[in-house]
This record gives sequence, C-alpha cells and structure tokens, in this order.
Amino acid sequence: MRRAQWRKAVGTATAAGALIAACIASPAAAVPGPHKEEWWFSGWALQQDVWPLTQGRGVTVAIIDTGVNAAVPDLDGSVIPGKDFERPGDRGMVDHDPGAGHGTGMASLIAAQGRRTGWVGVAPEAKILPIATISDDPDRIASGIRFAADHGAKVISMSIAAEWSGDPPCPAVVADAVVYAAERDAVLVAGSGNSGDRNNFSAFPAGCPGVVAVGAIQAQGLKPWVATQRKDYVAVAAPGAQVGSIGKDGRLYHNGYGTSQATALTSGVVALIRARYPDMPARQVVQRLINTARDVGPKGRDDQTGHGLIIADKALTANVPASAPNPVYAALDEWKAQRAQQQRQVTQAPAAGQNPSSSSGGIGSGMMLTGAAVVLVLAVGIVMLVALRRRKPAPAYAVPPQQQFGPPSQFGAPPPAPPSYPPRPGQGPPPPSGHSYGQQPPRYAGPAHPPHGRGPG
Repeated sequence: MRRAQWRKAVGTATAAGALIAACIASPAAAVPGPHKEEWWFSGWALQQDVWPLTQGRGVTVAIIDTGVNAAVPDLDGSVIPGKDFERPGDRGMVDHDPGAGHGTGMASLIAAQGRRTGWVGVAPEAKILPIATISDDPDRIASGIRFAADHGAKVISMSIAAEWSGDPPCPAVVADAVVYAAERDAVLVAGSGNSGDRNNFSAFPAGCPGVVAVGAIQAQGLKPWVATQRKDYVAVAAPGAQVGSIGKDGRLYHNGYGTSQATALTSGVVALIRARYPDMPARQVVQRLINTARDVGPKGRDDQTGHGLIIADKALTANVPASAPNPVYAALDEWKAQRAQQQRQVTQAPAAGQNPSSSSGGIGSGMMLTGAAVVLVLAVGIVMLVALRRRKPAPAYAVPPQQQFGPPSQFGAPPPAPPSYPPRPGQGPPPPSGHSYGQQPPRYAGPAHPPHGRGPG
C-alpha cells in the first residue's frame, strides 16, 4: 500500500515523500531500511515522526514462543538470555520451531536491525527476552509470563492462540499469572487467533482479563483479515496479512498471514510508547494505545478489530484524557475483585468442627452449649439403643426372593448386589477427571504457518 493511501484511510495528515529520505538528521539514520515490503512503516510514520522520538531503547520485550535464534545477523545484539522450559541450556536463544522459525520471525518484526536483509523492526533498539515453551500448556505459559515479569520485561508478546472454553476463556493459572505480571507493570499482548472464518473458537492468552487481544488487518483497504477471530475481547488490530519476517535461517520470508504478526507489531509499538514515557504505568499505556486507534471495521467497536487499527505516531503524541475508557484493565479489575471475593469467602468460612458460638458468646457460654449438646446426644443414643434391642434383626438387603440366585448369603460370604436403577434425568456418569483445570483440554490453534516458501507466522 502506498503512503498516501494509508494516510488517507486512517485520517492522519502528512506530506508525501520518499520513505528512506525521511530519516535525515535523526537517530533513525543509524538503522537501514525499511524494506520495501514493510508497508506499515509509512502508515505509522515511523521514520518521519516516531523514530526521532524513540526507537525503543531501554525496553525489554519478552517473546513467549518457540525460542529466538540469537545468531541471526539481523538480530545480533538484540537478544538477551531468556528461558527454555524444555531445554534449559538453550536459554531461549535457539528457535526450535520445526518450520521456518516462528519465534525468530516475531522477534524480527519487533527489533530486527536490517544489517543483512534490510528488514527492520518497529522498535530496533528494544531488547528481546526469548522464552521457549509449549504453546498450549497453561502451566508453562503461566510460568513464562511470571518469568518475563520477574526479569524486567515491560512488554510480554504472545503470538499464541490455544482453545479454551469458559467465561473468561482463560485457565485460572494463566489468569493469575497475568495479574502477577500486570502488578509488576508489564503490558501483555496476544493474538486473537486465526480461525475466525471457520470454528472461531475462544482462545487464551488473548481471552484472559488484562491481555491486549489483537486482531489482524490486511493491506488492501485496511480491512479485517478474513481469518482473524471474531471475539468480544478483541481490543485492537494491527497488520497481519502480507507481512513478511526473518526466519531462523536468517533469510527473509515473504507474505506471512496471522494474528501472530499483528501481535508482534503491536508489541513493538507498545515498546516505543514505554521508551518514550518510561514512567507511564502499564495501565495508562494500554489506555493510550486503545484510544488512539483508528476505526477500520464496521462503525464503532467490532469483534474483529476491536477499537480499531493502532496508530503508532498518534499513540506517542496524542493527548489522551485520564477518563478515556480502558476495557482491558476494566476486565482485569473485575477479575481481581472476583478472586478477592472468593478468597474472602474461603477465609471467613468456619473451620470444620468449630463451634460458631465460641467466637461471639465467650468461653463460658460456649462451654454451656457444648455441655447441653453432649447431654442431648447421650439421651438420643439411649433411646435409639432401646428401640433397636426391641426390633428383630433385618436382612442386610431387602432383596425380593425372586432376585436371590443360589443359596442364601451366609456369614463371611459377600451379600448379593442391590438392584441397579437407571440414573435420574441429567445425572449420568461423572465427567472424566484427566484434565486438572476443570475445563476441556486446550487444543493448540497455533500461529498459522503459510504455505511452503512463505514467511514464518
């Protein structure tokens, strides 16, 4: 897409000019590029308006993915040691994606240097903290989030979409990890998923309260990408179709598709905001991102693009009032309140066997009530004992004679089984207990890998 087309579509005034020539006399001149395929650069005025302000210096972006190949020339110096939950010695700095290299591709959209391919990330001075983990395991994803928060990540980028039912569509262990990271001032970003034109399942981490869920748009006409998820928790959208990236072999791959790419680009823009405003809380960063987005789908908020396409230059320069809506953190606050209420109910419930009166009536009244209870129990026991002695012994099971097969049961032999009855309506057998989270096991939706010969993502 040409620069003028984008700027007209998003309603941002700017002069037409050559992209590369626009990086004169600014820190952006130290970084080559952008590559001619990086069509979002012109729309976000990165070289003209954003990079003279910041290129992401001082911000660490954690990428929870397949690992990142730190030896790729275009990422040289951008990747710091992280964590590999499967191979501890790799420290996340090896990409174990069997394909082109998903984690490396996402890192290149954020912080590539353009040294070999000319491909440049939107925040080339940011640092990448790679975290390699199983992409549909709630425990591992939660551990990755906590690791990122504990190691200084101000942005946590998760190009992951694992299916999960429930309300919210988020395992509790991941939701608690999101709270943990948010309380340590990290902004969490995740892809909404790539099956919107098919089963459109709910997915985590995007569905977790406090996560910025990102949909994908295409270049032509800035319309929603056909397969981006349709969900009420989608917050914003970013380029996700016709988006190339660098693979783990260091080569440039073309025309990737997916909310994975949209997530990485959004995370890069968040890194720019955090570098520009280092003292701005994560809550306010998200508020700024949402309230400077441009409506590109159906009028108003919609389930594919949320509040609209993020606009990097506006997010860094616009005046966003403190009263502006922030649905991502409103959902997080509601979740935290619910969890606090549950905790209060647990702690306020009387312990098993505790006499409720002991805490309000004093020691004397508690002893009096206890003594009366003992007398009552003894009296009832005596009455029942007398009644039982007057009754004749009854058989172990009241089984009609026609149901007794073989000789009558004798002492020491197992009694005949009682007759079975069909379950009451809606009762049925208990559900399987193989999944420890009380929900159906997650199914990995994954980042959609394009056909052979196209870029990771």
